Amino acid sequence: NLSNHLCSGMSVGDTISFSHIPFNIKIQAPEFLKKYKKIGMIVGGTGITPMIQALHAILGEEKDNIVEEVVLLYGSKSKSEILGKELLDSWSEKYGNRFTVVHALSDEKRVPSSNDYYGGRIDEA
Repeated sequence: NLSNHLCSGMSVGDTISFSHIPFNIKIQAPEFLKKYKKIGMIVGGTGITPMIQALHAILGEEKDNIVEEVVLLYGSKSKSEILGKELLDSWSEKYGNRFTVVHALSDEKRVPSSNDYYGGRIDEA
């Protein structure tokens, strides 16, 4: 909806303000590596960018890192629109059960036959 607002609802010269939402996670890398064994991430579209930064730290070689498992639920319109797919696939292969990516493809008519791809949107269901 933000993209639609920016492209259709605003004119050149209009301004918009951004801020963090109150329930946004604010735990920084070194702290959560020492605190959590299992991490779940839910992301859509270009929101993968900050998650890739976090995943570098989570999957890295920090000596105090206790993270045993990360599951990333990643929503995209179609398989061709998955940003960073090659990197995520290489991490899945490299880290095995420690890193799992599950894709929700909202616009795909037929989803590839795999446990890693599901048709539909990420919602409360």
